[in-house]
Amino acid sequence: NPLPTTSINKLIHQHNLRTGSSLAPISMEKALALITAKFEEFYRQFLLHGFEPFLKLYYGNWLHTGQTVTLVDQGHERAKITGLCPTAGLLQVRSIDNPGRVYNLQPDGNSFDMLQGLISRKV
Repeated sequence: NPLPTTSINKLIHQHNLRTGSSLAPISMEKALALITAKFEEFYRQFLLHGFEPFLKLYYGNWLHTGQTVTLVDQGHERAKITGLCPTAGLLQVRSIDNPGRVYNLQPDGNSFDMLQGLISRKV
């Protein structure tokens, strides 16, 4: 696919140019089969063990841990994102001024402007 999406075959082509490799393009059928097989593996693991086994992988690709944000609806209180609430999967932040104060934020009830570092209640 052209911009703004990224095509796997375009990435393969760029890799081949950069490294002198000759990896073959991947067909849509093969890509779907690989994705489906990986999803099935992850789904079985999730059914047996829940989300816990995926946390390291998830946090390894997640950009927000340690990011400082401002909680607009808490008097512009500054907080650091600590991760996900282990019981509900909500975004969890800890107050910088009062480290004993932890907030679990609902994604459907809050608006996240990560570029500005602002979190506010949706109106």
